[in-house]
Amino acid sequence: MVKKFSIDPARYSEFEYLCFLDISDPLIENYVKFHLGKEKPIIYGRLASNIEFWKKLRSPEWLISLLEYGVRVPWAEKPPRFMLSNSKTVTENNVIPLVRDILLEYLELGFVKKVKTPPHCVLPLQLKIRVAKWHLFMT
Repeated sequence: MVKKFSIDPARYSEFEYLCFLDISDPLIENYVKFHLGKEKPIIYGRLASNIEFWKKLRSPEWLISLLEYGVRVPWAEKPPRFMLSNSKTVTENNVIPLVRDILLEYLELGFVKKVKTPPHCVLPLQLKIRVAKWHLFMT
């Protein structure tokens, strides 16, 4: 384990629980490498990648559906394609680079995706400071 992840012996106690886990599992590997500062975390798809586990637990159908397909909005009819304007908090010149960096990170982590045609609904973005850190969110 120490050899596989090049863990500094001084930090071994932080990772000794790994002897109880399958360290060849890609999600475990990513977790360790993230905590060693070597990789960004894999977030998108972590729960869905273990769908069989959730089914064995006899999880409710709504949970299985959520893990497999995400949140599905039951539209009465398909909405038209439209985009709402973003809040002024994300369009002011001094924060545009920050917003761009956050969106690129979200794209890399799989939270958002690029599309070729406008979707049926694009929610406006807002930027707010919480606990001394900027947070980008939709309303």
